Amino acid sequence: MKIVFVCGSVERGCDGVGDYTRRLAHSLLYDRHEIFIIAMRDSYVNEQQREIIESEIGKIKILRLPKSISLKESSLIIKKEINEINPDWVSLQFVIFSFHNKGLPFGIGPLLGNSFNGHNVQIMFHELWLGIGKFENIKYTIWGFFQKRIILSLLSNIKPRLIHSNSSWYANQLRKITKYVSVLPLFSNIPLVSEYANKTKEINFSKIKSLNFVLFGHISLHAPVEDFVNELSLISKCHHKDVVITFLGNNNSDLQRWTSVWSSTFKVNIMGHQSESNISKYLSQADIGISTTPYALLDKSGSFYALLDHALPVINVSDLNDLKKERLDFLAPKGLFQYTIGNLEEILMNLELPEKLNQLNNTRDRFLDDLKSS
Repeated sequence: MKIVFVCGSVERGCDGVGDYTRRLAHSLLYDRHEIFIIAMRDSYVNEQQREIIESEIGKIKILRLPKSISLKESSLIIKKEINEINPDWVSLQFVIFSFHNKGLPFGIGPLLGNSFNGHNVQIMFHELWLGIGKFENIKYTIWGFFQKRIILSLLSNIKPRLIHSNSSWYANQLRKITKYVSVLPLFSNIPLVSEYANKTKEINFSKIKSLNFVLFGHISLHAPVEDFVNELSLISKCHHKDVVITFLGNNNSDLQRWTSVWSSTFKVNIMGHQSESNISKYLSQADIGISTTPYALLDKSGSFYALLDHALPVINVSDLNDLKKERLDFLAPKGLFQYTIGNLEEILMNLELPEKLNQLNNTRDRFLDDLKSS
């Protein structure tokens, strides 16, 4: 098949959805599909730019359109490009903030409807609208109202044959406004460097001399870091364990609060943005991963799956009341532990390694099966 992916940006290591698109696209080359990527609003280029990613199994052609041009101009270029390629499928990797700084790309529905007209379209919703979380204020509720209208317009104009989300909770929200939404499982956003692939870890708490924690990626607001660190401090003193935490990647504005709390008691390393190989190295050297993604949304976190892929037991430190409406139970994989106040010592005493998920291969196969059956 010929498949064209359309996303916001494809700057490697700087855009989560762009990294997702690159990894999924590359995995499809193993099945001899012809793959193209169009970055519609790429803030890392100043002019229209073409690239080719070549590997031993094939090549991916990429068209990057600068963010500086209008949505209308971009959509016309995309229409011409897609008509020339004449793909079997167009896959729109949708995050509303990728297409407008304030997440309000008014008119994008009719524009992309015209760009994709006459072609089979699949939409992957990586994010939805604001205002569906417990802590969202009236500003975000109003903001989210307009975003939801934009998404409704998008669906109405594009008329996709297939709709996916990587979160069961998001899929449930989408089913309220459209039919036939399926969950396409996410995968790690960091490839495991081969030299670390078979590394064995010691997870017996009584045998570990020091606890090396790692937090990779986004830090969610309202996570109970103070309670977690206070418990960990008592445990480390009681069991004579040294503790260090490493922060990796783009951790967002709450990093300062987290580092302040941790550094009052433990050693802290702040590594920031790193190459994929360096991130894989740091993850492989750690003992325990920390995720702050709301528990019900863990299945949409590429960073969470990166921790699992690097054989790290993961402790989820998040507010359990983070979603104000209904929640679908997240099917917890082996190696995931949910922190609640008072249970940290029990978690550390019962650590277990995650199973090898082969999530990228599973996602690729499910993606292809869904395209073929739609």
